[in-house]
Amino acid sequence: MKTNTTLPADREHRGIEVAVPLSMLVLGILFYFAVDSWILRPLIQGTELDDYRAILRLIFAVVLAIVGGFLVEKFLKRVWKSGRSLTLLQDAVVASNKGVETIQVDLAQSELIVWRYPMKGFSRGGRERRVPSENYLVACQISSDDVVLSAFTFLSTKDMREILARSQVIDVNMAMLYGNSKRLRGVTPPQRPGMVTKERHQWPTKVWEAETRRWSEGFELEPVDFSSLMSHVEQARQRHPMESKSVVR
Repeated sequence: MKTNTTLPADREHRGIEVAVPLSMLVLGILFYFAVDSWILRPLIQGTELDDYRAILRLIFAVVLAIVGGFLVEKFLKRVWKSGRSLTLLQDAVVASNKGVETIQVDLAQSELIVWRYPMKGFSRGGRERRVPSENYLVACQISSDDVVLSAFTFLSTKDMREILARSQVIDVNMAMLYGNSKRLRGVTPPQRPGMVTKERHQWPTKVWEAETRRWSEGFELEPVDFSSLMSHVEQARQRHPMESKSVVR
């Protein structure tokens, strides 16, 4: 892989998460009046269907607002970037925020943690709710000295096997921790609270700390970009096998 490759992160950032529902609301209101003026009134006024005009207005408005919101989301993802990215350099990965370099991890002397868990069996919210339950969250943490970088993506089983073929992966049981949560699904955001001593014994401490860090500051990548990151890291570690190490269960 060529060096100096930049991987955009967080395509579904907070700005888009706010803008899309607002655009759907505005479009719904506009379509509610436009459909009546331009379509229903000329076509069905004075007919038997005129009694159902209010319901038809609402149905058309909702459907068109959903379609419009989908198109707005696709457009915003192309033009409105989060500003966060990872750049692959020779034996290094650089994290940037709005063009300003924040951290650089030296892959020649790095520690790698790779973990995964299925997106089912526990309460989800936000971006997690949009991922098919049969998919997995796959994450990695790369650290060197006191510099730490976390990245993750959501993968199907088939893609996961291909991307992680050469990696030592730790399987995490999220359902055990959060499956019985009393949080109202879809009402409040999911949390990643500290684990009690009993639960901590069932997770490697470094993995739980890595998942906590991923939740708060991890870079979400598209599957193809996460694959590029993993390949770049593995190749650098193969060039420096004595200096690099992996965390396994």
